[in-house]
Amino acid sequence: MTLIHNAVPGFCPVPIAVGDYASDPNFHFYLSSFVDMTDEVAELETLPAKLAELHTKAISPNGKFGFPVPTNQGPMTQPNTWTSSWEKAFTEIMKNLLGFELDVHGPDKEMEELSKDTLEKTIPRLLRPLETGGRDIQPRLVHSDLWDGNTSTNAETAQPIIFDASSTYAHNECESTTYESNTIR
Repeated sequence: MTLIHNAVPGFCPVPIAVGDYASDPNFHFYLSSFVDMTDEVAELETLPAKLAELHTKAISPNGKFGFPVPTNQGPMTQPNTWTSSWEKAFTEIMKNLLGFELDVHGPDKEMEELSKDTLEKTIPRLLRPLETGGRDIQPRLVHSDLWDGNTSTNAETAQPIIFDASSTYAHNECESTTYESNTIR
């Protein structure tokens, strides 16, 4: 959230602190400024413009895809290992998601076969051409858990506001939606 705030001030609540509970280091907290929000999702014209601004300004500090720390989408931890290839980064994201799905719902032969084909055939065929023949992708900071429950409108400024990010440096057009363990099947 700090990186989002630094790139596009006012697009998210101002981060104040993060840490572990003294009484139980397995519990964590995040504190940010209070923003009075409406019950409305941000206007269609303004939210994409702010996202484009974020994806334009927030460039990976080391030129790689990933993030310096693991992040979470609900109960699923994203490892965010640094990599120099978008294909490899996206493959790891999907491998993690598909593995989490199997952990939640149990073994499923059809799902395992579809997962294998997606990871070994579909992703390379679709993404490898984006980084060959002299083409490259500059990793950009993305929210990575963007859905209507993580966006609103600032009641004071009428501007879009986002929160509860699971950020990573990814392809600038990558924005995943929240993960609900029952939505993949």
